[in-house]
Amino acid sequence: RVHLSILTSIFGHCRCRGFSDCSLPTDEYGGIVLWLVIALYMVKVLITVCDEYWMPALDTMIERLRISPDIASVTFSVVGSGIVRLLVSSSATLLIENSSGVGAIIGSAIFNLLVIVGATGLVSCRDGGTLVIWWYSLIRDTAFYALAILELALVLEDEEVWWYEALIMLVTYAGYCLYMALNARITTRLGLHRDLTKVLAEATAASGRQDDTGQESFPARSSATDELAAEASGPRAAGFAEPSPMADLETVTVQKPQTEFEDGDGDQETLQSSQGASQQTEQEGCDWLQEARKATQTAKPITPIQLLRDPVDTCLEAIMPLPENRCVLLAWLSLVLSMVCTYLMVDASIRAGCVLRVSAQVIGLSLLGASASLPDLIYTTALARQGEGDMAIANVASSGLFDILVGLGLPWLLRTMTGSSVNFTGEVASLKWDIIILSCILVILVL
Repeated sequence: RVHLSILTSIFGHCRCRGFSDCSLPTDEYGGIVLWLVIALYMVKVLITVCDEYWMPALDTMIERLRISPDIASVTFSVVGSGIVRLLVSSSATLLIENSSGVGAIIGSAIFNLLVIVGATGLVSCRDGGTLVIWWYSLIRDTAFYALAILELALVLEDEEVWWYEALIMLVTYAGYCLYMALNARITTRLGLHRDLTKVLAEATAASGRQDDTGQESFPARSSATDELAAEASGPRAAGFAEPSPMADLETVTVQKPQTEFEDGDGDQETLQSSQGASQQTEQEGCDWLQEARKATQTAKPITPIQLLRDPVDTCLEAIMPLPENRCVLLAWLSLVLSMVCTYLMVDASIRAGCVLRVSAQVIGLSLLGASASLPDLIYTTALARQGEGDMAIANVASSGLFDILVGLGLPWLLRTMTGSSVNFTGEVASLKWDIIILSCILVILVL
């Protein structure tokens, strides 16, 4: 098996007969603490890179390319949320060959269905709130999700992965993308747009509330609600040339009624001159206020917390461009940093498992699976707090589908195309039970 481990190159091979009973002094005397610290610190850096740089770069690219919500949800969005798990699987398949990649994919899927869905429901339904989910979207995504789980079980049946099996997994995800591209037409052809309109009204009523002044507040819609609006408007609403009239509820233009001072020319000139003088005085006051704020900020002493700040965060802020200026460059830099951090996280986790006498599969199910899903947990919790819990729930199934079909299929295809084999000898029996648990959780979610 391929074992390109940087920790092995530096410290030597890990050989342990029991807990802290290892051949190397580094592993025997406190090495487990060092490996866990490296792994957890890489998780922290990954969360920072994904949350502050990777996701904003992808969001900017979606806006500039004017990609419809259906296509963006199965391409850019799932790549943004599943990039860590894809890199974990790639590292465990191409560099440090073991079963931790499959374990991380299954473990993260279980974590997403239990923890992320539960946290989203708690945050969205607090204070008497309501989380509205359209039944068609849920059944559609879970049906493809179940198909992906079935393909995974069949591929692992003979304990070996062949190139055509990996290719079938990728083709299946391409079929899912094609279905999502035609999703609006399919719902219209099946006559589901009437039900969609009702669900959209319920979602708007659950999000929008009347304030004390009697004015209705228009909440920011999530991509899932955008999907409902696009599908309810018909297939043309999902295109690029002619946007839907419901495409943006955040921007509301109100035309100011004409007053009696605007009827005459003299009154109009007087009003404009008074407004110009007022704006000049206000601008001078703003300039003075900005100068005062700059002086105050300059004189503000540095706190001890700022001195103890993570130097990696400081370096990232210095070298990373803004997404508004160079979103493509920012995405590539974020991807490279994520690859390096993921490789070190996998390497340190496998080393810690060796010292603890824990298999790579268990390390993937527990430590790597949960760590790879932490960026998703933070992102979806923030969405739920903004009233976009439906988007978080919809992202769970689509990201799990991407993780199984692409996160495992792509590294397996690359590995088999080089003439090497992908074997799971003696490990399929335990993996089957993990797949059964994942399937049961998916059924409970639908029910």
